[in-house]
Amino acid sequence: MTAKPGTTEFTFRTFVVCASPRPVADWSELVEPALERNPDATPSVHFPVKAIRRISWLTRLFDHGLVEAERGRILVIRAAGGRRSRLDLKAAQRNAFTQASLRHARWSEAVNGTANAQGWSHFQNRAKTSNGKLTEEAAWNMFLAQPRIAAMMTVSNGLSANDTFDPMDVEAFQAGPVAYATMCQYRALAGDVVITESGQRLEPADDTYAARITFLKKAATHVAKLPRRCVVVAMTI
Repeated sequence: MTAKPGTTEFTFRTFVVCASPRPVADWSELVEPALERNPDATPSVHFPVKAIRRISWLTRLFDHGLVEAERGRILVIRAAGGRRSRLDLKAAQRNAFTQASLRHARWSEAVNGTANAQGWSHFQNRAKTSNGKLTEEAAWNMFLAQPRIAAMMTVSNGLSANDTFDPMDVEAFQAGPVAYATMCQYRALAGDVVITESGQRLEPADDTYAARITFLKKAATHVAKLPRRCVVVAMTI
């Protein structure tokens, strides 16, 4: 998740919406809970498509059971969602872990020589307990002014979206490569918010690193354990 500079509003970038078994053609109905609060959300190609052994090339020729399928030259390779049985959630997590490990190595080079930074929640809490002496806009600017955060944002300006160093992840980066990659592994399934098949909304209790990790572990486990015929769709805003 990323804060909008100078405000207290946070943008949840990816919703993962789950639904009980139903025809995938009705996927637009299952994302209605997400659209109620975020009407601009659209399906996001997010998950690798599973190849079934022995007939893998044949199953990936067709986009039946998928939402917003994306093809390579011929075969379907990714989709915004579909029946859980057609989505390769384990591959999504493996890919996320690998990419995050590489990103952490680049981050280490980018921030080399800078001191550890405080997370946004530290400054947010200072603003909330200042009796009006410190506005949240000023607290946000203090957060961004930290040398390590400034280095992250400066380098990110020239990188692709997949390589961008999100300042909201600074505590995860500082926790080390395995901790950061594991967080991204969870996030590959959970996104920033999960809406369960019963309509429950799973999201972090607050903006602390601990709360985000607690949410990600719970939400990723929920998505991974869904029955095979349940439908999962990723949405972004």
